[in-house]
Amino acid sequence: MNLLCPAGGVKELPNNFFINRLLDEVDLKRKVEGEDEAKCDMCVDEGKAESLCLDCITFLCEHCHEFHKKMKGNQNHNITELMELQSDKKQVDIRLKAKSMLCPNHDLEVNDHRKEMEKMIEQVEEMINKLSMSRQKVVAAGEKITSQASEVDQQIDLYYDELHQLLQQQREELKNKLQELSTKKKKAISLQLEQIDFTEAQLLSVKELNDAVKNGSDQEALIYCS
Repeated sequence: MNLLCPAGGVKELPNNFFINRLLDEVDLKRKVEGEDEAKCDMCVDEGKAESLCLDCITFLCEHCHEFHKKMKGNQNHNITELMELQSDKKQVDIRLKAKSMLCPNHDLEVNDHRKEMEKMIEQVEEMINKLSMSRQKVVAAGEKITSQASEVDQQIDLYYDELHQLLQQQREELKNKLQELSTKKKKAISLQLEQIDFTEAQLLSVKELNDAVKNGSDQEALIYCS
């Protein structure tokens, strides 16, 4: 029993989706690069293709180019001249690879996955927007803190400058009061010393008189008393 080939022969083998798409990609690249002749995929006569619809991956002649653009749903298709594509083959490769991921037998399933992905993308975009708003709020809060800190710093400097000025003024006032008090005290002491000196001088005079009376003659005592 042949395990490799079905009973109906090679034609009954299932299509290899990957191999077919790879062959399509090679065929497209050869036509775009001018190695093989590109013919219109829409004309019955298969006229010479002048452009390629990168959304449909369809070669178009000059007549079909205009007709293709007028069809509903094709207005936004990217139809590019083959001459231009020969200088920028990268976008053809990208479009073909994106299309090669779609299996003609599973279009609906792919659409379901696409919708799920679109929902996920919407959720991601919503999260990005929220994060952006949160970032803006955090940045604004940081800027507010910096501004407030600067303002408080200035207030601290102003407060201590005023306090220093007040303390300086109080120091001068206390020094002046001390000087006045000291002057008054010194003056009072000076007066007391003068009083003491005057009293002492008087007492010495009395003592001398007493000594003279006690030790001197009567004539000397009369002289001191006169």
